[in-house]
Amino acid sequence: MEANLETIISNLLGNDGVRGVLLADHNGLCLASRGAAPASAAGFISSIANRAQELMVTQENDAPAVSISIETQEHTIVIRREKEMTLAIYK
Repeated sequence: MEANLETIISNLLGNDGVRGVLLADHNGLCLASRGAAPASAAGFISSIANRAQELMVTQENDAPAVSISIETQEHTIVIRREKEMTLAIYK
């Protein structure tokens, strides 16, 4: 699994404009961090994704996957939570 994860992260970093990639588990533990994405941001990234997903919960069903985009002067950070993992792409 680790080799697959490294391949996926390398492929993401190879995309035009991608400056960093961070992957965290549902507790905010950093599983991988490359480029401009600091490992220390894993807890914050995971928390943002968790809170955004809570906004989408209805009584009828579970929340769908949510994407968040944060724009700063230095980066645009796209965050996506899927099941137990959170991915952040720094552009």
